[in-house]
Amino acid sequence: MALKDELTTGPLAAEIAPFLKTGAVDDINAILNRRDISVNGSISVNAFAMWAASTGMRAIIQEQADLPASPLRSIALTLLDLLHGNLNPQSLDLSNSVNLAMLNTWVKAGFITAQQEADLITLSQKKISRAEQLVMPITPTDIKSAIWSDTGVRTI
Repeated sequence: MALKDELTTGPLAAEIAPFLKTGAVDDINAILNRRDISVNGSISVNAFAMWAASTGMRAIIQEQADLPASPLRSIALTLLDLLHGNLNPQSLDLSNSVNLAMLNTWVKAGFITAQQEADLITLSQKKISRAEQLVMPITPTDIKSAIWSDTGVRTI
């Protein structure tokens, strides 16, 4: 999405609109670069280990890893690899849909509750800006260029 479209139709367009009318590029820049959007990220091995210990999941992971017929064995062995520092990076990426699906498998199997799953996901969350979400660095100069043409004519 082009910056012009983001300013006029993006999810923050209503908040940006009054500043767009006045050409307050610094205010628009502040809105687009404000870190207030929660996204899933990675959780460190230490944080995962503390969560697993507090929920009883650490023992369950070991038990399932030791059961050759367990449908969760492969996931459990991988989690043990993570806990033992045998994976790189040494974190659990909960922004990855495959990892979220594997986590949810433990809920469906009855080994953790939906609340415990949500608590782990919350531990992974971080705040990002709309600019970061778009993977688009945005500066006041970029905003000026989107609002006005090179000849100074307002385009939006």
